[in-house]
Amino acid sequence: MYETIKSAYEQAYNKDRLVFGVLFQGYPEDDWMVDEIQSKLPDANINIKKVHGDDAPDYLCDIKQIIIDEFMTDEAYYMQVDCHTKFRKNWDIMLEAELLIANIVFGKSIINSQTIYFDSWKDELIADPLTSYPDLGEWEVIGNTLDFPEPIALNGLVIQKPNNLMIKENFYNGNMVFAYSDYVREVPFAKNMAQCFEQQLSMLRAWTAGYEVVSPIHLYTNNFNYWNPSERSDSYVRHIRWDRPEQQARIRAANLESYEKFKKIFTDPETRYNPDFGAFRERTVEEFIDFIGYNPFTLEITRDPQIDMDNAIIITDEIFSKTITQLTGIQDTDSIINDPHTRRESRV
Repeated sequence: MYETIKSAYEQAYNKDRLVFGVLFQGYPEDDWMVDEIQSKLPDANINIKKVHGDDAPDYLCDIKQIIIDEFMTDEAYYMQVDCHTKFRKNWDIMLEAELLIANIVFGKSIINSQTIYFDSWKDELIADPLTSYPDLGEWEVIGNTLDFPEPIALNGLVIQKPNNLMIKENFYNGNMVFAYSDYVREVPFAKNMAQCFEQQLSMLRAWTAGYEVVSPIHLYTNNFNYWNPSERSDSYVRHIRWDRPEQQARIRAANLESYEKFKKIFTDPETRYNPDFGAFRERTVEEFIDFIGYNPFTLEITRDPQIDMDNAIIITDEIFSKTITQLTGIQDTDSIINDPHTRRESRV
C-alpha cells in the first residue's frame, strides 16, 4: 500500500492536486503499514479509514463505495486502483488528456485500462497498450479460489493492441479506472455484491447508464504479481482476509448471495438490480449483451475473439500532444509524454 501511494505521488505531474482515500482492512498488528504511509509521505494528502479483522465488509463493492461516500468532496476526477500498483511518470496529466479525448470522440466515457504484472517494485514500468476480449481460460483458477461448482462469469483475455488506438471495451477492469467524479455519483457501486461480480457488474452498470468504457492509448499502471512463485529481492507482506475458516464461510456466502442477484438481472426483468442507482437508464440489458459479444449469464460467446476495430479510433500523436498543451499550457510536451523508464514488450 505504501509503495502504491508513493509511486502515484512521486510520479504525478501535479502532486498538490492529489487526494488519496484508503480503506485499510487488517488487524491491529498490521497498523504499522498505515503508520509507514503517514510518516514517509508527510506532504501527501491521504485520508485513511481503518477497519480491523472481521469488521471488514464481505462485499468488495461496498468497500469501494465507503471510500467514495466518506472521502470524496469536490474533486474533479476519480481514480480507482489496487493497493499494489506502480505508476507511469506524469500519469495524472496524461490520463486527463486521455479522458478529455475519449469524451470528445466517443461521448460520455470513462478510462479503463487492462494491466500487466511486475515482479519487483524496482522493475521498469511496462508500457504496452492493452485491450481484451471474452475468454473462459481463467475460470479454473478463479472457480477453485472462490469454491464455486461451475463457471459463473467470463473474464477478458488481455492482449496488446496497436499503438495510438482507443477502443470501446467489452470488459471493465477494476484494477484501474479514471473518470470525471460525476461518474461515481451517477453510477454508484452495486450494493452487497462480492468481488467475483464487481467487474462484470461495473461494466453493465456503466454501459447501461450511457457511459463508454474506453481503453487508453498509453498504459499508466502495472500491478504487483502476487502469484509469481520465484524469489524476490524486495520484501512484501500480504494480508489475506479469508485465511480462517469462519472468514472463508462468510466470503463463500457473500459470493453465493451475489450470484443469485446477478442471475436475476438476466432472467427476471422485473427485479433487475438497483435500477434507481444509475444503471439501465440509457440502455437495456439486451442491448448490452449485443454490444459486448457474449452472454454474461449463459457465458455463450457470440463474436469471434479479436481486437474490436469496429469500436476503435486512432488518436494521433499530434492530437494527444495538443490536448496536453490545452491542459498545461506547455507547447513542448515531449518531456511529459516520453518516459525513459518504461519499456515495451511485444505481446501480439
